[in-house]
Parts: sequence; C-alpha cells; structure tokens
Amino acid sequence: MGVITETKAEKAIESLKAYEADAATVLRHGHLTLLPAAELVPGDIVEVTVGGKVPADLRVIQLLTTSLRVDQVGWWVGVCAVDWSST
Repeated sequence: MGVITETKAEKAIESLKAYEADAATVLRHGHLTLLPAAELVPGDIVEVTVGGKVPADLRVIQLLTTSLRVDQVGWWVGVCAVDWSST
C-alpha cells in the first residue's frame, strides 16, 4: 500500500513541475536580467508578462494594465482562475 501511495505522490509532483517557472526576468543593479528562478531572493523585483509563469510568491507593486487574470495551480484542487479589474 505504501509503495502505491508513494508512486502516486511522485507522479503528482512531476505533473506540478510543468507549471513551475524555470527562469525569471529580474531587476537587479538597474537592469532587467534573465536568471534561473532558483536564484531569486526576497526583495527581487520580477517582471511578469502575458502568458508568463510566476516564478515565486510575489507581491504586485505595479500593474501596467487595467485587468489581470491569474490561473492558480492549487496543491489540492487543480487549476482555478482569478480575475481582477481596476474599473
């Protein structure tokens, strides 16, 4: 029974990795730089563009749009959409 549960858990983790961002565009030393997402540190300013994957837990400090749609991958329920509009 434990082997089956462990195999299912490993498959679930592998499928979630498809949603994981490999790289991030980060503002460092006054320039936007493409870095591996694993090199992000607290306080980094990250640029996220249309269709991009969010590489970490982020705080939105500026939006260059009047609306935002985010697909969230939940560990327990799959994918759900969140809409936001400034109007």
